Amino acid sequence: MSIALLPATELALRIRRRDVSAAEAVEEILERIALLNGTLNAYCLVLAEPARRAARVLDKRLERGEEVGPLAGVPVAVKDVLWQRGVPSCDGSRAHADFVPEESAAPVERLEAAGAIPIGRTNVPEFCYRGVSVNDLYGATGNPWDPGRTPGGSSGGSAAAVAAGLAPLALGSDGGGSIRIPASFCGIPGLKPTYGLVPRAPEWPGWQTLTHVGPLAFTVADCALMLQVLAGPDPRDPRSLPALGKDYVAAAAGERDLSGLRVAVSVDLGYVRLDDGVRDAFRAAVERFHGLGAVVEEAHPGLGNPVDTWNTIACVDNAASEGPLLESGLVGDDARGLIEPGMSVSASDYARARNAMSDYAAAWGRFMNRYDLLLTPAMSLV
Repeated sequence: MSIALLPATELALRIRRRDVSAAEAVEEILERIALLNGTLNAYCLVLAEPARRAARVLDKRLERGEEVGPLAGVPVAVKDVLWQRGVPSCDGSRAHADFVPEESAAPVERLEAAGAIPIGRTNVPEFCYRGVSVNDLYGATGNPWDPGRTPGGSSGGSAAAVAAGLAPLALGSDGGGSIRIPASFCGIPGLKPTYGLVPRAPEWPGWQTLTHVGPLAFTVADCALMLQVLAGPDPRDPRSLPALGKDYVAAAAGERDLSGLRVAVSVDLGYVRLDDGVRDAFRAAVERFHGLGAVVEEAHPGLGNPVDTWNTIACVDNAASEGPLLESGLVGDDARGLIEPGMSVSASDYARARNAMSDYAAAWGRFMNRYDLLLTPAMSLV
């Protein structure tokens, strides 16, 4: 198998053993990017020379017998919304085209400290507002399985990069499906972690209570290894959780016997319209849990669709964070259409939406006290 198509867990092990070099791994990924990115547009910026330099440094450290971290030499793609020191970090917008941060976001810092090598920045919808990945600055990203179709969004560039073998790992973020949608559309594992488990700061000001940062990867084990590196508090992010003491890598490598695991199953949460193909695929997945010994029960908390609450919070946040950019004339029409509605929401309506958000989360918490896991389809359509 090509080095470029190895799971991150195996690639890091081979590099630490010096069976292959970090330089070789980076070069193979860059060759695949050169071959495929012109079609897919997964990367909006390729960091070829910085990646090569970082690989050479890491290989020299290995020669000296130094410890280089659990992600030794693994190329990683970084979503364009996450700040990266000295690198244009544009959030898919012409209004931020000249922005070069002086400090990296905590997830980028942690991946580099663990030996990973950022190899490029991946495309997003403007300000990460949509479930597709297209913007006026960099254009549209295609799905590796069919470039004429969307990979989803807003982490569509990251998911497309992993699915096409243009990086074994990628950073994504999710405030309304932005890891889950592209993971589903591209056929790879993706994880939206518990809120605050992965610190985000420093960052853009929007969606402070909505966004989670997490991994997209070749395998579930790769997601676990990446989360192990990313999780934990950061003093710059007051929303970050204390260390939870979890071994995600060991959990991902656990027994396949699920006897006694309490699993709630809901095909539609009581309100989602689904394609028949999704129902069929979901039914097959549920049967696998039956076969592995789980105690499966059809159940959901009986809550209504929270989309109105989510839209109120998101659009007011948009108005507060990106609204000042409208006068530049550089914000696209689609993004403008998700900023301006937030300007007419009253303070009391916004407060009510925040309260409804808390009530909704509490209801889910009570429901999940009865179960270890909830299974639902990732997306409603095929």
